[in-house]
Amino acid sequence: MNCVLFDNLTYSDLCQILSTLDFSKSLRAYPTSNCLIKGEKNGIFCKELNLNKISKLYYGDYLLLFKKYYIILKQILPVNNILGLAFINNSLYEFSENIDKTKFLDEGNNFEFWQIRKLFNKILYYINNVLAFKEKSGIDISFETAIWNFTIDGLLFDLDPPKLLLKHEDSTFTRKEDENHKKRTIYRSFNEIGMKTNLLVTFILGMKHNSFIVKDLPSNYLGILIDDIIISINNIKVKQKFLKDLTFGISKDEKFLGHPIEIIREEKKMMENFSKKRIIFVAGTSESGKSGAINYLKDTHNCIQHIKIRDVFPKVYADTASALSFEEWQDYEENRDLNNFWRLFVNKLSEMVDQDKDIIILDTMYGVDGMKELYKILQNRVELLYIDAPIEMRIIREYNRLRTNSIRGTRKADLSITIEEVTERTLKKDEKKNKKGANLLKKLVYSCNSNELIISDNGIKFPYIVENDGTLEEFYIKLDNYIEYVLSKDSQLGRQKKWN
Repeated sequence: MNCVLFDNLTYSDLCQILSTLDFSKSLRAYPTSNCLIKGEKNGIFCKELNLNKISKLYYGDYLLLFKKYYIILKQILPVNNILGLAFINNSLYEFSENIDKTKFLDEGNNFEFWQIRKLFNKILYYINNVLAFKEKSGIDISFETAIWNFTIDGLLFDLDPPKLLLKHEDSTFTRKEDENHKKRTIYRSFNEIGMKTNLLVTFILGMKHNSFIVKDLPSNYLGILIDDIIISINNIKVKQKFLKDLTFGISKDEKFLGHPIEIIREEKKMMENFSKKRIIFVAGTSESGKSGAINYLKDTHNCIQHIKIRDVFPKVYADTASALSFEEWQDYEENRDLNNFWRLFVNKLSEMVDQDKDIIILDTMYGVDGMKELYKILQNRVELLYIDAPIEMRIIREYNRLRTNSIRGTRKADLSITIEEVTERTLKKDEKKNKKGANLLKKLVYSCNSNELIISDNGIKFPYIVENDGTLEEFYIKLDNYIEYVLSKDSQLGRQKKWN
């Protein structure tokens, strides 16, 4: 068999379609994918399947298997129309109807959480349809439950490889020598809990990799979607097992690398741990003593963990696997959706915090708009510590600092530096920061309903301002008072505070 045809097309029609496509501009898919290259024209989408991989994982007639799979699957859930599959010039191509790209959970498309949840529950319903079909017919069929394989309105569009277990041959598309891979494939594709938890895990990963942007994501989204899974399980024994696994973990004989239940448990544990933290961003004028303040606080109070903002974003960037340079990516994401940009930061930060630390201090915050978005995401768990000092004191302190050897680093004293040079540097730094709104951070106040921050000369101030205008000892006392103030805002944190 050299082709399977649907929608009244012929083999010649598919060859003609292929000849009109320009694959030269097509992005090559990941090496592990079943798809090598993609092309589209006149409402038709075409992709070259990874024939080498297919032949290694399945020894039967792939086209015949796909035809059986497609015909059955269309009876169970909404599937994008496949026009045909054909061997052309010793390569295997799949042709289907093209889909509006704005409907993909990809390309950085934006969706509201209610839309994602609606899709999530549709797919849970499709899974139940599959289970009912299997019970009625005795045919083992499934589909790839990764949430990004569906359009936002619930259309399944990625059907390869076919998930149809034939009794007379191994059609699981697993690496036959890898027991771990076989176990994982069967669990995620033909086990009810496996299919439904894989759906949730792919949603978590999709956000982490910035494949799509979810607007108004509630802080308890994980609990909401877990509850949706529980409600969707009709078999009481399956429901009890899911709740048991989620609470106590999977048994030893069920373990394999990348088990969805364990991924969800780790995510849940991490979110619960992070939800108990106070997050302090430090800002202030140039040379006001921000670094000294942070060093003092983390050295003196062992309930504090210090993380640099500049150490978090490269990890976020690595997760997204962007083709842009880091600077290009950062500029693009900040301008495209600032709230999502900082949400990605917060998600990555939650992975970096130590479990035994109550307070996380981050330096240095420059952008007033970024601070507004962080408050929307973290609400009353986020603080802004603003360090200020008179310009004359900032200049003379920096002058003296540069003329002495560094205490913490390898910097040597520069006895050639002049007060004029330090003044110029300090003013330039202030000017650069102020372009991002650093000078407006002091003016942030709570809005009337406290759901957001606004810039105003009147109202309840959001930043805690420490004036570094006296002796070092006086400065340290002010910082200690601030930490006491932060801990007092949360009785649980107050009980857990630890002092050296």
